[in-house]
Parts: sequence; structure tokens; C-alpha cells
Amino acid sequence: MGLFKILGGAALGVAAVAAAPVFGAVGVVTLTGAAVGASVGAAAGGAASSKEKKKKQASERASYERGKAERAAEFEDLQTKFSAAAKRFKSHKKYEEFLVAAFAVAISVAHADGAFTTEERVEIQEIVSGESYNALPQEIRNEIQKLFMSPPTFNTAMTFVQKVDKSKWSMFDSIIDLVIAADGAEHENERAFRAAWQQFKAS
Repeated sequence: MGLFKILGGAALGVAAVAAAPVFGAVGVVTLTGAAVGASVGAAAGGAASSKEKKKKQASERASYERGKAERAAEFEDLQTKFSAAAKRFKSHKKYEEFLVAAFAVAISVAHADGAFTTEERVEIQEIVSGESYNALPQEIRNEIQKLFMSPPTFNTAMTFVQKVDKSKWSMFDSIIDLVIAADGAEHENERAFRAAWQQFKAS
């Protein structure tokens, strides 16, 4: 199951948050944590016995629906903040450079496990740019299309990242984690990608 299906179809892009220095209690950690928490919760539920499941089914379903509604509300709140944050870039060009870099990183890590599906492509668009993807300038979409057609290696993706101010690099942490979490499994090559990213940041 994909990340955004787990979250009830909430679609937003995390890219714009890179322009915002502070988000308080609800931020990128909330975004990633909601996804991971949903996956872990689902796995834990599967461990209960059949009898226990029957007894708890009604309350668990109600709890799930409440949790999904809360996550959707958090995403809506974040989306509003992301829109305002995008205006804080010093120039439109810098924002576009970040956006392309975000797609480069997302596409690169998505291919790390050796498999890439149409669903993953849709989820990458939702993770990075959300519902605004089709509203992006055609030249930017053309650049992104080239990345999908010719997936960048880690090193190539980093050439895009280097164009982005280091104060925005923390957003790539979230993009990497969200893309890895999207298919519900973490491949060793994805862990290697994350480790290489951490090393690249520290260099």
C-alpha cells in the first residue's frame, strides 16, 4: 500500500517548506512520523489474535478513522504553511532549482531498490509538489520528465542538490524518508542511499 493511500489520499507537496525556517510542533517530523506511525500501527494490529481482533474491531476502526482525520487535518495545516513558505525564497529561480533537486533526489532513491512503478511516480509527484504539479511551468515539468525518463544516480542527484542553499537541505531528509516509506518496505540499497546522503551532508 502506498503512503498516500495510508494517509487517506491527502495530497500535498513538501517542497515549499524548504523556504520556512521554523514550523513549531507540526512540521516535517510530523509529516514523516504520520506515515511511519500509520505503517507501524497496521503491522502491530496484525499481531493480535483472531479473538482479540473481533473484540476490538469496532474500537480499532473508530480509532483508525479518528487518526486518519487528524493526519488529514495536519496535512491541510502544513499545506497552508507550505504555500506561505514558498514566498520566502529570494527568487523564483531558486525555488525552481530546489523543486528540480527534490524530484532528482526522490526519483533517485525510488530507483535504489531496483523497482519503479507508475504508482511510485504518482506518489513522488504528490510528495514533492502535491496537487500543484500540473500548474508548474512547462519548462520545469520538462526537466522533471527528463529525470523520470533517465533516473539520476546518487552522484547526479547531488549535483542538483548542490545548487540549493544548505539551509534548505534538511528537507531532503524528509523527502528521502517519505519515498522509502511509500512502498511499506525498506530495501538495503535504500538504507545505503540514506547513509550516503548523510555522509554527503557532512562533507
